[in-house]
Amino acid sequence: MTPQELLALLQRALADHEAGRTEDAEAIYRRILAEHPDNADALHLMGVLLTQRGRPAEGLPLLHRATLVAPNFAQAHFHLGQALAELNRHPEALNCFARALQLDPKYAMVRTQAGSSLLTMGRLNEALEQFRIATQMEPNNGGFLGNYGFCLHRMGKFNEALAVLRRAAGIQPIEVPVLLQLGEALWGGQQFAEAAQIAERAEKMAPHDIRVLILLGNSYQVLARSEEAAAAYRRVIEIDPNNFDALSNLALTILKMGQAKESLEMYEQIVARWPDRMDALANRSLAILTLGDLERGFREYETRWRSAAFKDKAPVPGTRWDGSQDIAGRTLLLTSEQGMGDVIQFIRYVPKIVADRGAKVLVHCAPELRGVIETVPGVSGIHHPGEPLPRFDLYAPLASLPAIFKTTLDTIPADIPYVRADQTKVQRWRERLAPLKGLKVGIVWAGTPLHQNDAARSSKLADFAPLAMEGVALLSLQKGKPEAQLQNPPPGMQITPLGQDLRTFADTAALLECLDLTISVDTSVVHLAGALGRPVWTLLAKGPDWRWMLERDDTPWYPTMKLFRQREMGNWSEVIARVSANLRELAKL
Repeated sequence: MTPQELLALLQRALADHEAGRTEDAEAIYRRILAEHPDNADALHLMGVLLTQRGRPAEGLPLLHRATLVAPNFAQAHFHLGQALAELNRHPEALNCFARALQLDPKYAMVRTQAGSSLLTMGRLNEALEQFRIATQMEPNNGGFLGNYGFCLHRMGKFNEALAVLRRAAGIQPIEVPVLLQLGEALWGGQQFAEAAQIAERAEKMAPHDIRVLILLGNSYQVLARSEEAAAAYRRVIEIDPNNFDALSNLALTILKMGQAKESLEMYEQIVARWPDRMDALANRSLAILTLGDLERGFREYETRWRSAAFKDKAPVPGTRWDGSQDIAGRTLLLTSEQGMGDVIQFIRYVPKIVADRGAKVLVHCAPELRGVIETVPGVSGIHHPGEPLPRFDLYAPLASLPAIFKTTLDTIPADIPYVRADQTKVQRWRERLAPLKGLKVGIVWAGTPLHQNDAARSSKLADFAPLAMEGVALLSLQKGKPEAQLQNPPPGMQITPLGQDLRTFADTAALLECLDLTISVDTSVVHLAGALGRPVWTLLAKGPDWRWMLERDDTPWYPTMKLFRQREMGNWSEVIARVSANLRELAKL
């Protein structure tokens, strides 16, 4: 083969390669290497082709040979690094990238690939620097900007990440990887509606891309578009029946649709296939709890500490109490890990800890809860996040107490009330509310938008309009952004706004003591009313939180609570109609 024939074959092979005719290109590369086994170009291009076709292990020796034959061939060192990275041999890949940069310091693609390996290795600051240099070299490269923004997102720099990723998407609006990076950053920043819009754009361009479909399903799930979420996950499973994320998320979506038995059956299969995946075990526990098997459910719920969702929620340094250690005469610190309602629900175990185990109990919780939690019998002190930790011998997460005490439906501590309202505050509220005629009914129509299930559990003030009736004085206990709906209430709905006066849970507790009834969606207010032993009607989504279980209209956690459940997903009108009928009867008494 003459040099001219060799050059012509290489050019032909490269043309086939770039046009996607990879089998033809591979055949020509092999023909060249059969006669010229040390041809650096053929070794290099054949190694690249094999790596691109998902066969990096086959491409690796060819690329390595190319670097030996042509040690100053920067591209060969770069693509050798890529093949190593594909095989998760990132330290070796970084050595190759470093050599490529020595040979060609302006080789921007090497910078971004080195950043990707560093990111995979968890060396985020070094990765960020490589991505930053790459974007300086090519400021209008959307892919480089996307990687830079993705790294910022991984580092928790949400606002910076979003600005960079929006710019990347503006430069390359039809590049699916760039859209994915933006969508995932939006999802991580809890901007779920926009994340769904980005995922929908990407899905139109790449309808079979698994990562796109997972983002689409995750976004729909949080937005309470459960059927659409389930459909997205099922599409992933059709493409890849062994995709853990799709199977696990589908089971969770089914649970949120109120189908706990079907969800549990799915999780049993998932856990059998992936017994070490703690996320699946933790989510399975929620299905078990929803079905009322509290002892097994709470025991399995302890796997949450080894799941991805809780990896950054380690309570405090120290020895954790699991119920087996003797704590008589010792100090136990109870820590909060989730919402305010969880703290109120599980603080009921403190009297039992003191009476049965003889410990001194301290509680670590948000400042807003202090005035309520300090009234629980047996609580010796309150400490808040950001304050120096008190001296203690052992600690226990509040949500772990049911497992420690092997709680069943029949053994839930229900000595109600177990929190008390400040009587001075109560008297002030009584005087303020005295002019109101009829039943004094407090209402809360929405929870915090930051809650991942908020779209399902929250309603709108307009949904509560049928509760305006003769003989009932409505008082708003709503706080946060949904409180703005009071500026434009439904026609004919007279409501007294009190949210601005509820600065702490102690303020709310005192007000609840003065009400004849509280009607609320699933928020911390219903927990507080239940813990106080006050009448409360709780409005639940079709797929409720585990603690409310299914079908029943009462709860062993709070004897004075009545549950009103959605019969159709998202349909609050039918729920409010039943609540309104019950309220009308109550107002007649």
